[in-house]
Amino acid sequence: MAFITKAASATAIVLLGCTLDQSLNPTTRSSASPQSPIDSVTVRSAAADPAGGQTVLVGAGDIASCASSGDEATARLLDSIPGTVFTAGDNAYEDGSSSDYGSCYASSWGRHRARTRPAPGNHEYLTAGALGYFDYFGTAAGERGKGYYSYELGGWHIVVLNTSLDVSAGSAQEQWLRADLAAHPTMCTLAYWHHPLFSSSSDHGSQAFVRALWQALYEADADVVISGHDHDYERFAPQTPAGGVDQARGIREFVVGTGGKSHYAFGAALPNSQVRDSTAYGVLALTLRTGGYDWQFVPIAGSTFADKGSGSCHGPTQTPPGAPVASVAVSPAKATLAVGQTVQLTATPKDTSGTPLTGRSVSWATSAPGIATVSGSGLVTGLAAGTAVMTAASEGKSGTASVTVTAPPLPPPSGTCQTSSTGWSNTPFAAQTGALTVQFDATPGGALIDAAVGLSQGSATAYAALAAIARFSPAGTIDARSGSAYVAGKVIPYAAGMRYHFRLVVDVRTHTYSAYVTPPGSAEQTIGTGLAFRTEQSGVTALANVAVHAEQGTHTVCNFSLTTSGPSPAPVASVAVSPATASV
Repeated sequence: MAFITKAASATAIVLLGCTLDQSLNPTTRSSASPQSPIDSVTVRSAAADPAGGQTVLVGAGDIASCASSGDEATARLLDSIPGTVFTAGDNAYEDGSSSDYGSCYASSWGRHRARTRPAPGNHEYLTAGALGYFDYFGTAAGERGKGYYSYELGGWHIVVLNTSLDVSAGSAQEQWLRADLAAHPTMCTLAYWHHPLFSSSSDHGSQAFVRALWQALYEADADVVISGHDHDYERFAPQTPAGGVDQARGIREFVVGTGGKSHYAFGAALPNSQVRDSTAYGVLALTLRTGGYDWQFVPIAGSTFADKGSGSCHGPTQTPPGAPVASVAVSPAKATLAVGQTVQLTATPKDTSGTPLTGRSVSWATSAPGIATVSGSGLVTGLAAGTAVMTAASEGKSGTASVTVTAPPLPPPSGTCQTSSTGWSNTPFAAQTGALTVQFDATPGGALIDAAVGLSQGSATAYAALAAIARFSPAGTIDARSGSAYVAGKVIPYAAGMRYHFRLVVDVRTHTYSAYVTPPGSAEQTIGTGLAFRTEQSGVTALANVAVHAEQGTHTVCNFSLTTSGPSPAPVASVAVSPATASV
């Protein structure tokens, strides 16, 4: 296998594949280590061994900025690496506009556009509808407005997802993913998108809202996931969606936000993080072969960090053609949720030996439709307090799960207070799908803190789960989230120990809200109006939780109240005129 990436020196250093889970750097690399400079890298290309069924997939995320030369350096690596180029989102800063693509991306990675299969990031959606992205890449980016698609590469099935749209269990994209995987039960499957489920970065970190995608991929025995978002490189051991090591069926994740924009620092290493680096720009080159893959992080000239290794595909478990369904396993077997909340159930048909069967039709039913409903994909929605049994059936066999629906607790009564910490405090309320107004008092515990109150569909463990956010910022001012950034219409400073009254006017149907604050002894001031829900929650259909959290310092939140205006009126679908015909 023989493609050579040339840099400053003519000397070649050949990086050969390692065995599974071996690497050059098994721990964090936050600065250059005493290692020989890599002036040139030799990697084997698909073209060198066509009979072996090998091909190359190479790329990164967080790429082009007119304020950085990093993307020009990584583009020079691509000049000498054949194969298909992937992007893992945030391809053209700052806003993914047509101007950003034309001025910042086109002159570097753009010269490889003809062989690029891209994924969008949250910065693409700073331009309405990611129009700059879809206009630039055209049909290579999948269906306009969706941005999720799949293709074949050698013997591998490749799936590209759009995590700036709704990716929750039961969403249109998650259901499409499951159908696509069922239609392509290949030995080797790889997926890439922008937001990583697991990340040790101190900036964005792990993005729990993409877990449903991992669950679908894990159930289909996928092998590799690539993400960006955090501007660093990190490799994990094969894991389950819950983050447990699973060498037999686990998915290996690579975070490759090293395309050239900037670098982020790491926080504490997550369990199963095997390699980390926050110093080098570069690309991840994957040689995809029958039954396995070789990976190699290729750094730009002058960087000393590198990572390489090999892995095997586990593929879908093979069963005799036409083997009958002997049993159906439903997971989880028991679940508890509040009224208005949802839980995803998974049904797995199995043969007589307990081996999962793929491509089998499954139907769902509920014993108590007044308490909980279940969709055709196994998504359960709680309607009223009580217990219901969900049954999944396939070819005359069935399995069940018991679902308990509880009445949602009321918001904290007047006078009740919560003090934030680096953990997350969540209080659910009855699901709201229309217009609502939320009010609360908040007192910062310091002069320069980073503490927020947010609304979400379910319990939050990361900022990405919050749709509407009001914050005491580390700059000493009050702001709110709109899309992918914090904004404020005017400078509103805060002082430690003073109580501020907040009012959020929210419309779930339009995914917008307005934020107001009344400082002590002052009139109400506008933080922002017409604010967009946080990008990751742009498709949320209900809000049912208030979350309190602090990244830095603390704040105390009291007197939470919620009033509703009922659901938004249904849109006009048609207009009838009577009589339809008349004569005079």
